Amino acid sequence: MGWLGIGLNGMDTANYLSEGKTGDAIWSGVKTGLGIACFLPPPAGTVCQVASAGIAIYEMPAVKNFVNGAVKDTGEIVAKKAVEGASFVAETGKNLAGLGQSAAKFLGIG
Repeated sequence: MGWLGIGLNGMDTANYLSEGKTGDAIWSGVKTGLGIACFLPPPAGTVCQVASAGIAIYEMPAVKNFVNGAVKDTGEIVAKKAVEGASFVAETGKNLAGLGQSAAKFLGIG
């Protein structure tokens, strides 16, 4: 959005600071700085433009909800599989111990 985006993000930064919302102010400040950096000569300006466009796309509510939901779901699945894997390892260890005890009894040494 060029200078308009820089101005709006700058105003957001000032508003968030006056409201005491430091995290939001920092994020808006980063977007303001990135908007200014878009006017640098290539390749720096081009990289900043791509990053700025990516942020703009991510901040669309539908995209943000989809991405955040996918990340949350992936984290839950990974955690569940990790617990299942730990249970499998523990169960395998018990089974191997039982196998060793059975073999020892069979051989008459246990």
